[in-house]
Amino acid sequence: MIKKNATRGLIIIFFIFLIFVYFYFKGQDSKIYTTINAVPTNSSLIIESNDFVGLLNEINNENIFIKETANIPAVKKIQSSILFLDSLLSNNANALKLINDRQIIISTHVLGSKSVEFLYLLGLKNSLEGKKAIKMAQNLLLSKGLVSERDYNDTKIYKAKLSKSKSAKDIYFSYKGGIFMLSFSPILVENAIRQIDTKYSLAKFSDFRKISKTAGKNVMANIYINYKTFPKLVSLFLNNKYKNQISSFTNFANWSELDANFKKKSILLNGFSYSNDSINNYLNVFLRQKSQTIQTTAIFPENTSCFINLGISDISLFFNDYEKYLDKNQNLYSYNKQLSQINKDYNIDLQNVFSSFFDKEISVVYTDNVDLNNNVFVVVKTKSKSQTKDELFKILTRYSKKKNQQLSSLTFNYKIDEEKSYKIYEMPLKNLPEKLFGNIFSSSQAGYFTFIDNFLIFGNSVNALKKYIYSIVLNKTIDNDSNYNQFEDFLSSKSNFYFYTNISRSVPLYNKYVNKTLKKSIKKNLNTIQKFYALGIQSSSSNKMVYNNVFLKYSPVLKTTANTVWESRLDTIIDFKPKIVINHKTNAKEIFVQDLKNTIYLINSSGRILWKQNISERILSNVYQIDFYKNGKLQYLFNTKNHLFVIDRNGNNVEHYPIKLKSPATNPLALFDYNKKKEYRIFIAGENRKIYAYDKEGKTLKGWEFDKTENIVHTKIQHYLINGKDYIVFADTHKVYILDRKGNERVKVSKNFSKSINNNFVLDTKKNALVTTDINGRVYFIKFNGAVESKSFVECTNKHLFDYKDVDGDNQKDFIFVDNNKLKVINKDNRLIFAHTFKNNITKNPVIFLFNKNKKGIGCVDSKSNKIFLFDKNGELFNGFPLEGMTLFSICNLNNSKEKYNLVVGNKECFLYNYLVNN
Repeated sequence: MIKKNATRGLIIIFFIFLIFVYFYFKGQDSKIYTTINAVPTNSSLIIESNDFVGLLNEINNENIFIKETANIPAVKKIQSSILFLDSLLSNNANALKLINDRQIIISTHVLGSKSVEFLYLLGLKNSLEGKKAIKMAQNLLLSKGLVSERDYNDTKIYKAKLSKSKSAKDIYFSYKGGIFMLSFSPILVENAIRQIDTKYSLAKFSDFRKISKTAGKNVMANIYINYKTFPKLVSLFLNNKYKNQISSFTNFANWSELDANFKKKSILLNGFSYSNDSINNYLNVFLRQKSQTIQTTAIFPENTSCFINLGISDISLFFNDYEKYLDKNQNLYSYNKQLSQINKDYNIDLQNVFSSFFDKEISVVYTDNVDLNNNVFVVVKTKSKSQTKDELFKILTRYSKKKNQQLSSLTFNYKIDEEKSYKIYEMPLKNLPEKLFGNIFSSSQAGYFTFIDNFLIFGNSVNALKKYIYSIVLNKTIDNDSNYNQFEDFLSSKSNFYFYTNISRSVPLYNKYVNKTLKKSIKKNLNTIQKFYALGIQSSSSNKMVYNNVFLKYSPVLKTTANTVWESRLDTIIDFKPKIVINHKTNAKEIFVQDLKNTIYLINSSGRILWKQNISERILSNVYQIDFYKNGKLQYLFNTKNHLFVIDRNGNNVEHYPIKLKSPATNPLALFDYNKKKEYRIFIAGENRKIYAYDKEGKTLKGWEFDKTENIVHTKIQHYLINGKDYIVFADTHKVYILDRKGNERVKVSKNFSKSINNNFVLDTKKNALVTTDINGRVYFIKFNGAVESKSFVECTNKHLFDYKDVDGDNQKDFIFVDNNKLKVINKDNRLIFAHTFKNNITKNPVIFLFNKNKKGIGCVDSKSNKIFLFDKNGELFNGFPLEGMTLFSICNLNNSKEKYNLVVGNKECFLYNYLVNN
């Protein structure tokens, strides 16, 4: 009996255990789903993160993009919802622990015709965690408002009515199958619940599985783009003209996956796109093409706002695959009909003609011209300019014959200067690139074309092409833009598709496509938008997929555009006062400069570089023009530390020049022509303290008897002719020397002083004295009888700069001092005429310009801030100043205008600027 009772007891205990186990596991979900199973398949954009806390921190604290775009409605909506979630989590340790190292998915959905909503999904281990999550959400949201619940498909959906905030939307959340769901839209929570129950989740779609296998593991987030629904999302921001066109473009590809990396001032995305080759996707056109090195950017103007570059390794294969794409879209008939009509009218095969000269690349380029119709160009890299011209001329010739007109009527000559011109031709076949390559080129009518080297450029007008050509002639290309070069470093040098947009330059272009709401938002937030430098998107075929690079760069310093006549780009920065020289053949003015890499340039009045060549060292002296052969032809004379140069106007060395100096130079050369008979004398001080006198052949002068100075000579040797006597004047750091032509002492100076090494002597003919300063800025007057007088006007450092000119027009010379960041002009009575304080120290001597007998200007340069100043006699800035520039500048009449002057100056971004200055 006892045994029976014991057995019964054990059986009862066993059944109790079974019941406990049953109810325990009944409390657990019978099936735990991966988070992706809850994403409705119509999602346009999916963001997946295994470090949601890190992602929140990135959004809240680190990323400048989020901070700067916080007031833009499209961004604000996303950010505000994420920040609301963050506010709930940030002060709750249990909530943070729950989501730590768990997969979070944010999916984007278009609801209705205009609304965009987000679904937040959190993957959990079991229902116990699910219950915790629901309980936690209830407790967190109860402090914000009322929480209610309802049943939907055997699952509870909770609603938090945020009564404390009038503008806040209600929040809906639920849990099912190991997935916590939350959204501001009840529809998305319901869709997610139904999605879990269905057999057809994204995880089971073969296209999605293929792309998800390429996702990076140790990244902040993985972003998935669904090209079936993504165009509809984009179309919400477009105007009616383009909305339907984009929303219906659902066959670009299947999916893309992009690994996201957030930097402080940039966002970098990279990953693959998958396009099923059995489906009619546009991306399939590129799958059999090899990526190409991008070369056409070499002739894109610097003011390019946007471009699309196609890299095509096999043009025949491209046309074949493009026609397959068109055929499946029922567009091949109209494509072939257009080409057949052209082929018939001109007795050609247009595809074969284009293929014969096409060399791997074609691009559509937009510039930031105000006239949008004239700012679009198509650039084609060709195998040969002559071959391409011959093929296109067949079309022009046949058209001319049909129209019974001269071929010359289709030709325009663009003359840049006397030596350089370009031909521009009218193309009777309008929209030729679009007819061959499709809608990417629809903005270009391509009614005119020209050639730059082996590049064929189509434009919508002759004037548009002229501006394009002129930019290239002046080397103003984006390939020469340091900002673009830094941007390009983050992208590949090869691609099949490359989209680039300079954001600040592209605003007028964006406004052409976006809807009124977004246009208004762009206008309101223009200053913020212009802080974003550029966006680049690259795609390259790779093993039946396409690899993508996406790069967005923030650059808070907005580059301003100088209002110049022209800007000529040099190889690097110049720190050299542009020298205005004369073309002895035409009497035209030209410009001689040297850059920091010691390359010298001759540039004509149109800004075109005539020649350039590198020399070994920096030029120390002025650049003098001499008539070496006494035949009316002029050459350029100057010295470096170790050499004396004479170069002809074609950039060639004259005879045996350059000549090595007998001792390294410590000062700029001085050039004297005593009798104006072109018997030139050249004086240079050496490190060995000797003063060397050379003739024009570079030979030392016989009869020059001066030996050595006591100390080093830093400033230029000067010559004066007074009362029929020659005076050769110079100074070392402690002594002034006044000699005759042979080097004998002509005047013994009665008092020595420590002369400033920054300043030359100035002749005062009224006082018959040489004027200069010592290292403290004290002014010395040295008479030609040797007497020395001095006077102190201001206290200066030993770095001060000095000049002595009549500034206020009273026929009395005034004292001009620049010391550190202060300019002072003082008259002979020690009265301050005017003063100016600059932002930075001035390190280059002020320059006095004489516009006419009644109008003068004092020019100063603040190199550090890249600003140049021109003051009138009252200390007021000339109209329009300060201007951009970092070198001493020259003012002249480049084109012999009587009303306006040209100011030529070097800029910090490797440009030589030509400004107009009113007389």
